[in-house]
Amino acid sequence: MKLVNVVSTIDSIEDDYIIFQEDIEKFDSNVLLSYAEDGEIKENNRRKYHYLIEVFLAKEFIIDWIQSLNYKLRNDEIAKGCSIML
Repeated sequence: MKLVNVVSTIDSIEDDYIIFQEDIEKFDSNVLLSYAEDGEIKENNRRKYHYLIEVFLAKEFIIDWIQSLNYKLRNDEIAKGCSIML
């Protein structure tokens, strides 16, 4: 799953999930949704995913950011912005 997929369906994702991203430097790298556990790195299928943000905070961030703009963003632009700003 990619961050753009999470952004496009974020309203339907439980607030308790945390978004982990495989490569924090690349907005289009793979992401993983998981519940909170100890540590900021999650392993799945021998891949390491780094803590990005809680879903409830991502929702607030996206809403506030979109409302502050005078134009509509595409989901890939939102995903890229989230990855960079967070």
